[in-house]
Amino acid sequence: MLHVIGVKMIKKIIEVAREKLGRKETNPATKAAAVATTPLFMAPDDQSATLSRQNDPAQYGAWVYACIRQIADGVARVPFRLSRYSAENQSLVENGPLYRLLQNPHPLLSQFEFFELITGWLLTRGKVFILPLDSEGKVVNLRHSELFGMPPRIERLLVCPPDNFKKILTSGGELAGWRYRQSYKKEINLLPEEVIYIRFPSINDFTEGQSPLSAAILAATTDVAAAQFMKTIVTNNGECGLIVKTESPLTDEQREQLIAALHARRRGPGYADRPVIVESGIEIISPSLNSADLQFLENRKFNRQEICAVFGVPQEILGFTEDANRSVSETARLNFFENRIIPICKRIEAALSPLIKAYDEDLYGWFDFEATPIMQKRRLEMVGTAETLWRMGVPFNDINRVFDLGFPYYPWHDTGYLPGAVFPASSPAPQQRPSKKPNKPGAEF
Repeated sequence: MLHVIGVKMIKKIIEVAREKLGRKETNPATKAAAVATTPLFMAPDDQSATLSRQNDPAQYGAWVYACIRQIADGVARVPFRLSRYSAENQSLVENGPLYRLLQNPHPLLSQFEFFELITGWLLTRGKVFILPLDSEGKVVNLRHSELFGMPPRIERLLVCPPDNFKKILTSGGELAGWRYRQSYKKEINLLPEEVIYIRFPSINDFTEGQSPLSAAILAATTDVAAAQFMKTIVTNNGECGLIVKTESPLTDEQREQLIAALHARRRGPGYADRPVIVESGIEIISPSLNSADLQFLENRKFNRQEICAVFGVPQEILGFTEDANRSVSETARLNFFENRIIPICKRIEAALSPLIKAYDEDLYGWFDFEATPIMQKRRLEMVGTAETLWRMGVPFNDINRVFDLGFPYYPWHDTGYLPGAVFPASSPAPQQRPSKKPNKPGAEF
């Protein structure tokens, strides 16, 4: 029996190899099903299993949600452009099917929400899957133009939950495809070129994604527990419970009466509790908070700093400016944009490149960072530095290349210039020529 199964598997592998070499298969869905049957095992995803019941980042506290919100909004605010590069010039593309697709990736998603959703999945799961679909809802192979000689007809881009995907590996450990769970009882097999896969690579497995939330989960849950503890203290009007001490054992009826009286004493937060009259022999003790319990506010600040460090968000971005002035806040915003927003945008650019190249090899998709106000202010400061270097005789084309100012190349800027009023201190001052003024009637010579 095992021998028969092994022979069938070898035959299937040979058929798939012939299919890849000959490219006789014209149906991507059939090809995906054939390739998906060759692997020997399904790779487990431990991280997704751990975070499968943790879809909402709001349940991890305000700091996690605020960090994700700031990064996602920052990425979505950067305009995404399409350009056609040639040997002579670069021109923006503002028409065509690909332009319309990226402007409205899905009937229920705008371009802003599309990039916002991608960034949210990256920060919470460390990976995100995007399926290109045609008008009938079928998955489109991104090598469609190479296989069929015509650009694909993609109608929408579907951002899928990462928990619905399982990677399929061959016996050699290589990625052969993905198994996508569409519903409870329906699964389909997809080729790698049918899926747009964006991730933060894991050091243990480069095909997996490493979530920042997995590193900040301990600090986040600790902060939530501290917030719940604070809520309980406020709800109880600062009390930590009551201890009733009696000289003799109470009967069940006396115990129920005493508990009912203590419950009736409570009036809720913001109202003074009612007094309770007890008889002799009964002592009510109210425990107080110890020094360790009173440190939870400082612990919450430390948890906030740890969460912000993991997500790469300065605390000034979240509105905490007690330890920073205006100049420090502006520097923190610039560093946040350069070191956090731009790398995520570059990662999305690289992932969307196969989709864009499927329409035209000369098309490029890129985020226009210079269109944002913070980078425009940064460029204005760099222009001031460039002017200082230009006055020192540095050619403007060299300055433009080093500082990436974005100006076009001019042949006359290959020459360096010096101010005319400057001369070496060791040489005598140049003699100025007397100006020739026109003679006026009646003027003396």
